[in-house]
Amino acid sequence: MDAEYSTFSSTIFGHPNANGAEAVGASFYQTPTELESFSSVGITPILFDRHGDRLSEPEIRHKPEIVAPDGTNTTFFGTEDVEGDGFPNFFGTSAAAPHAAGVAALLLEAKPDATPELIYQVLEQTAIDLDDPFTPGEDIGFDVGSGFGLIQADLALDALI
Repeated sequence: MDAEYSTFSSTIFGHPNANGAEAVGASFYQTPTELESFSSVGITPILFDRHGDRLSEPEIRHKPEIVAPDGTNTTFFGTEDVEGDGFPNFFGTSAAAPHAAGVAALLLEAKPDATPELIYQVLEQTAIDLDDPFTPGEDIGFDVGSGFGLIQADLALDALI
């Protein structure tokens, strides 16, 4: 883990931390079972209600829920060309989230009446569990670095239909 900017606190806020949103972590497509060192870390407490009143107890949302690949080729972002194929690569959760959205869209195409909650559940239950590099030892199950793990489109589709 690159600890240069580490605060040992959550980095997920705003839309990805919203109730009902599926936050996505990032792993490099060439080593997809290893979380990127800069991937977002979860468990940002919600301290106020929507009217701005302080909650009696913070609401804890378990984020991120899933991980998807980043670092793929692009024709419009980036300058680093990791494969030397003439195309720059795009990194980060901003690159991983569209991959997860694409898988979710394929699942929805296969089962048009599926709710967002069902799609999220299937993606989480069929994900490959990853180790959280931000904590010592091997983590089993949900963790604040990799959520439930790396999504698996084929397994998710099989589980859904």
